[in-house]
Amino acid sequence: MLLGREVINPTTNGGYNIVSDAPCHMGQALTAGLLLLLSMTAASAKPAAIPGETFNGCLWLVPAGQALFQPRKLEPRQVAAKNARGCLSQLDAVYGSDGCPLRFCSYDEIGPLPEQNSLIP
Repeated sequence: MLLGREVINPTTNGGYNIVSDAPCHMGQALTAGLLLLLSMTAASAKPAAIPGETFNGCLWLVPAGQALFQPRKLEPRQVAAKNARGCLSQLDAVYGSDGCPLRFCSYDEIGPLPEQNSLIP
């Protein structure tokens, strides 16, 4: 309940209520906490992939609205070397013999990164 002596603008008096010195940012804290809770819930639920095939004949691995993250199709001759190198991240994929990504890599499949100077001759 808003009393006549309370501050309406939270930026006035450093964001504090004139009467009680209680922070007026409760709504922001509640919103941030709610967003954190929703993000944790969304991470545990896996949205369904886009139905059908991509323009190059592979099945979609990503949900609608995230087509940018669909792993690209490889040449069939590149698959063995790619799968042998392992996964660099969870956005990396394991590929089938036809060059299509079969599934995203799991966290447990991510290998160590090369040493910092190992790519420099």
